[in-house]
Formats: sequence, C-alpha cells, structure tokens
Amino acid sequence: MRRHRPGFTLIELLVVVAIIALLIAILLPSLNRARDSAKKTVCASNLKGCGTAIGVYAAQWSDFVPVYPGWPGLANLYDVPMTNINDPVPGFCNPS
Repeated sequence: MRRHRPGFTLIELLVVVAIIALLIAILLPSLNRARDSAKKTVCASNLKGCGTAIGVYAAQWSDFVPVYPGWPGLANLYDVPMTNINDPVPGFCNPS
C-alpha cells in the first residue's frame, strides 16, 4: 500500500505563484505613482527652501538677490534688485 506524503503538488505551487504574480502586477503601478508623488513633494520642498533662503537674503541686503555669474546678459552685475522702486507692493515682482 502506498503512503501519502504530506506536501504540495506541482499544480498547487504553480497556482500560488500565479496568484502572487497577479497581485504584484496589480500593485506595481500604484507603487510607481506613489514614488512619483514623493519625488514631486521633495522637489516642491526644495524649491520652497530655496525661495525662503533667497527671500531672507534679500531682506538682509536691501532687496538684492545673488546672481549666478553664468547667466547670459548679467556678466557685469553682482546683484539684481528683487523689487522695482516704483512698485506699489514692495517685496513682490512686477507682473507686467
């Protein structure tokens, strides 16, 4: 008489592997969206930090901000005014 050994058959293992693969295929797009959302949040935070730093610098240096020397047309300028003298709302760039 043949003894029945406890264990899984090949078909059962293949079904489990197929189910796991299906679940992974369903989850990957949402994980990629979450990763992209996290990158956008980090970028926005970095931009906010840069803007705050430039604003603090300008507040301490009479509304002048530092200029990157590689910008075309600004080779002879060391600082650029952040506001227009005739601007009715000081501290903000003129939209015109």
